[in-house]
Amino acid sequence: MLAPFVERYADALWAIDCMNEPEAMVQGPDGNYADWGVTWDEMRAYLAACAEVVHTYGGGLVPVSAGSGWHDWHNLAKGYYDGLGFDFLDAHVYLDAWDLPPASSLA
Repeated sequence: MLAPFVERYADALWAIDCMNEPEAMVQGPDGNYADWGVTWDEMRAYLAACAEVVHTYGGGLVPVSAGSGWHDWHNLAKGYYDGLGFDFLDAHVYLDAWDLPPASSLA
């Protein structure tokens, strides 16, 4: 269902977020802290496939990302979002103190 949507509305979309906070569905300490869910390899495969569909059917007009929110910026720094074909990274940080690392340190 994603391909027809992107193809039809590519000229009206600002960007596509493949999934909001995918860590919630990833098992383990770098995910949802539980023993249920998919592995990071499985989630990365899904996110990469989503990015490929958006780029293929969006005519190069639609940037694509995923909103990483659990674990502050640490999953970005660990490279879980590297090499997936994203045009930008969307990090959600829920802290009272704003001691964020420089963007350059997150590659």
